[in-house]
Amino acid sequence: MDGEKLLFISVKFLFFCGDKFSTPQLSNTMRFRLLFLFVLLMVIGLQACNKNNDSLITFHTPFGEMKAILYDQTPGHKANFLKLAASGAYDSTTWHRVINDFMVQGGDLAEVGMPGKANKTIPAEFRQELFHQKGAIAAARKGDNVNPKKASSACQFYIVDGKRVSKTELVANMNAVNHYLTKYMPEVPGYDSVLYKLNDIYHQDGLEAYNDEIFKLIPVMEDRFDVKLTKAGYPEARVKAYETIGGVYHLDDEYTVFGQIVEGLDVIDQLAAVETGAGDKPRKPVYIKITVEEMSKKKLSKTFGLQYTEEGTVNVPLEVIKADYSKAKK
Repeated sequence: MDGEKLLFISVKFLFFCGDKFSTPQLSNTMRFRLLFLFVLLMVIGLQACNKNNDSLITFHTPFGEMKAILYDQTPGHKANFLKLAASGAYDSTTWHRVINDFMVQGGDLAEVGMPGKANKTIPAEFRQELFHQKGAIAAARKGDNVNPKKASSACQFYIVDGKRVSKTELVANMNAVNHYLTKYMPEVPGYDSVLYKLNDIYHQDGLEAYNDEIFKLIPVMEDRFDVKLTKAGYPEARVKAYETIGGVYHLDDEYTVFGQIVEGLDVIDQLAAVETGAGDKPRKPVYIKITVEEMSKKKLSKTFGLQYTEEGTVNVPLEVIKADYSKAKK
């Protein structure tokens, strides 16, 4: 029985018993039992309602709204973010670090005079099924040299912009690739001219274009040296996401992902493209405003295509994210 039905039964029970409480024949013990039963029904009903509801997060920006859901699989991060967002702590802070094709970062409470909260941390909550696909919400943190347990900032977060990545790049064992590259390249006819070409690509077109050329050599080197230059066991769900909607795969299992944008992915692109200055800070401040709305899981599933398990955890299907992004691009 769901929470709404239990609350309805509790109210009917109250009306039914209301006139009974004044009956002289009713003992104090019976009155206490009826009252206890009513309170118990109310408590159970409210708890059931909470289990049937979830929180919808809305990020309000000059470019439009981004709607997000937070994962129950990361309870510490979810509870912490909801508390700060619902209290208005984030409002009037800014997106203070913005990098196109990478991410947008905000939530520095020191900006609004709360340095104490800004320095707090939360234990990491890594989950294999939660990774840095486009629209992922993750917690910022200090580096491993001062934070070996990868504890998250209790306030700063970022939203992934990212870009699409080939399966070859995702599964390449770069240490092995580089090792065999030094063996293979001297065998290539016109070795010096090939090196010159690669060097030219790197300086003119960047590291990504350079790597694309190297990745083309992987099957050739595997055949030449009879070795495997790819990593086994890379999760297929991650491959599909990074190949289709993109993301920032090298942050996986290093920073805690605790939420996902389910509507408004195009807003990330616009936000990530603003003009920036020193430290990747927008030249013109872009302020954060966040609202939290409690909504039934049934409505969230119907509206955004979310999938809730029997345990109550939520899954955001890749097709939902792809559909939102495709719709925005039309």
